[in-house]
Amino acid sequence: MFRDPRAFWLGTGAVIAGVVLHLPMFLGARDMHYRLVGMPVDAAMLAGMALIVGGLALSAYGLVPARSARRHADAAANLRVQTLDEAPLRLAHVLLLLVMAAAVTIDAMKPTTLAFVVPGMAEEYGLKSALRPDGDVPVAIFPLCALVGMVVGSLAWGSLGDRIGRRAWILLAPLVFIATSICGSMPMFELNLAMCFLLGMAVGGMLPIAFALLAETMPVRHRSWLMVLIGGDVAGAYFVPSMLASWLEPQFGWRVMWLLGLPTGVMLIALNRWIPESPRFLLAMGRVTEARAIMERFGARLVAADHDEPEDLEPASRYAQRFRRPFGGITVGVAPALEAG
Repeated sequence: MFRDPRAFWLGTGAVIAGVVLHLPMFLGARDMHYRLVGMPVDAAMLAGMALIVGGLALSAYGLVPARSARRHADAAANLRVQTLDEAPLRLAHVLLLLVMAAAVTIDAMKPTTLAFVVPGMAEEYGLKSALRPDGDVPVAIFPLCALVGMVVGSLAWGSLGDRIGRRAWILLAPLVFIATSICGSMPMFELNLAMCFLLGMAVGGMLPIAFALLAETMPVRHRSWLMVLIGGDVAGAYFVPSMLASWLEPQFGWRVMWLLGLPTGVMLIALNRWIPESPRFLLAMGRVTEARAIMERFGARLVAADHDEPEDLEPASRYAQRFRRPFGGITVGVAPALEAG
């Protein structure tokens, strides 16, 4: 499924190495209870930043299909995916559900972690908060950057996922989680803001793509309750950070919560073999054989498209269509609920 597996794995290794080069800064501040404000950025950290940027670019190259890959797409123009209503749940469905449950939990953990880092951040950087009303810069700007990033990510990554594949974006998100874990070693508040915005983009982009992949692979009669089940798994995103914060923050300070992005991101990437590509995307790329193989695993099939009936495929990625029939009412009803959540 990779465009270039060597590029992806080499880039992933570079991102991890770049984060590891930031750890001496954090560990060296043990005697100061891991306070890093005012510390200079050393050569190892600069090298780590270069590795992270280069690694992300290399991994994206290894995942994103080349434009020439569409050359056989016309051969699949008369095919569509038909999910079998009565197909039983198979081992492939269960494995995908477990992986997506882990992905959704880790994804939702990122914004909930803000509640546990903001008080310590306000104290270390002297920011304005309810406990420090004399500060100049409000600490609320930090979660604001994350929320803005989530909105941008949900809009941009969802549309791009239709063009370059669901799996590519699902695997890029944990790479961003790993890269932005350097917030735990970042002395400067401004760089923390930039990293938080990037983290928000990955969080906001991964969630809708994960649910879209589930909707495309689950049997119709099981789809509703399975989607609700995965959505309810978000409760773990509140429980896990709260427990970790109670165990780790008293000893290592607030920064350790950001460093958790390294192991959680690595865990998601390690589960990549159980994340299939969207068969509809494969059809759009003309990769009929691969689409057929995935559908056989998930109890679906490829059939000839009936152009006299409404097409079963997703509409083109144009935002205006979300407000037209038959999607307009759903968009108006669901969007405020998602914002409130």
